[in-house]
Amino acid sequence: MEKPIVFLSHSSKNKRELIALKHLLDRKAVGFIDFFLSSDGESIPLGTNWVQRLNEALKKTKLMFVFVSREALQSEWLLFESGHAYGNDIHVVPYCLPGTEMKHLPAPLKLLQGHNLHCTKDLNSLVKKCNEIFDTRIPEKFTAQEFSSIFRRLELPEERSKPAVWEALVREITAETKGTPNGAEVFRRLCERKKLDCFGDRLPYTNATWREITSAGVTLREESEWFDALKRERVTGQNEHRYKFTLSPELFGLTAGLIDSWAKKLKIRLGFNMEASFNFGVELEQIDHELTTKLFDSEIRALEADWFSFRDLRFSLALPRPRWERRDRHPHLQIYSVDRLSTVPIGELLMTLLDRQVLIINDKSLGKRVFAKQ
Repeated sequence: MEKPIVFLSHSSKNKRELIALKHLLDRKAVGFIDFFLSSDGESIPLGTNWVQRLNEALKKTKLMFVFVSREALQSEWLLFESGHAYGNDIHVVPYCLPGTEMKHLPAPLKLLQGHNLHCTKDLNSLVKKCNEIFDTRIPEKFTAQEFSSIFRRLELPEERSKPAVWEALVREITAETKGTPNGAEVFRRLCERKKLDCFGDRLPYTNATWREITSAGVTLREESEWFDALKRERVTGQNEHRYKFTLSPELFGLTAGLIDSWAKKLKIRLGFNMEASFNFGVELEQIDHELTTKLFDSEIRALEADWFSFRDLRFSLALPRPRWERRDRHPHLQIYSVDRLSTVPIGELLMTLLDRQVLIINDKSLGKRVFAKQ
């Protein structure tokens, strides 16, 4: 019996992401479905007539996934390919890669029932659609690490040393949670298994109420006693400690996945509260009607005073303290109740705020660094 074919239509600019995604789908399907990708070097072997092999795949397929990105929208070929498939009774499903939204698609793609491919659960819908069309029983379960490995850490070697634009805006990122004791030791062992250098306290000082472990781009502080600002009293955690991670934005893609692995081992159920503290020279729009005007018709929605949503995130923008409070003059962005750090689109959120001029750069040297990276 001939295996069904799923045609993966994409822009050549997204070749790296799609090759990784195809390999992941191949592993999930274990040979029950052929995923045809013209750019992977396998679907169309070298020496094969490219046009003929493409036409053969289109004639045999019943399902086409169209992966839409900003680059793909600038290509007439993607629209032609999807239109040709639709006209030949092929089931066409658009999927918007991170950076694009279904609601912003042009016709005729926006008339089709599509999905955003922005998080782990969105990957599940790919396999679910295959099971619906071909009556297969492929497991519809992906992990945050699988999503992250495709869309957040897939870099060419020459790009690894090139900071992203948003990294120049951020001074540091913190993530806080609570969990069972001995998390610092668990984190140290995890770093050692990952062959990452780490240093800090293997054993706490006498009567110490905290421990710190530092590895590449991240410091973990474990506290068995802390001050609760809401209760205005010190709290001693018998069976629960407070954990605070301080992350460098330059290695966020690496350390976020490491912290997710730590949370899984420690069985953290409360999630994380994140905070991004901006560099000096970055200010926030403070006039309410100007703020809502700048965010009009964007992915960001104003929920209530100082509260906003971006995709599945709820966040707030904290204004800098008054001049006479010298402790902290940095604006903050706070994100609450995050299950996994590696799935947080922090870069896309910050770039949207920058593009909409909700984040304003008033320092010339910082402005030169930021715009030189674009």
